Amino acid sequence: MSGGVHVTAFGAAAELSEEQVRATVHGPAGASCWSLAEQAMIAAVDALHARATLSEVEFAALRAHYDDDQILEIILLCGFYRTVSYLTNALAMPLEATAARFPEVMNRHCEERSDEAIHLSSRSEGWIALLRSQ
Repeated sequence: MSGGVHVTAFGAAAELSEEQVRATVHGPAGASCWSLAEQAMIAAVDALHARATLSEVEFAALRAHYDDDQILEIILLCGFYRTVSYLTNALAMPLEATAARFPEVMNRHCEERSDEAIHLSSRSEGWIALLRSQ
């Protein structure tokens, strides 16, 4: 999966600095380029990704900066993007041609998958045709 499509589409509108874009891959949730609210949200997203749950401390950090509707939206968006990742990875969907690429650490992962992706391309082509026909 390449999160770079979101940086390409929304990074400028969200006014993300190069430091913030880099921190999404290489930095901790508590990186100084993020506000306290953003740090709490990124820590929660990381926790949901790693454990599919939030500790009391992580939930309290969210609650200090976000209302109940916003917290629910954060949790739901994490689940939505996990589902998108399952689909795009399992169906071997190609990366978006116009999307920014993650820094080197992620590119190594992509290179490791490239041989496998060649073999999966026929699977993705079939699924792409099916999804477009819906």
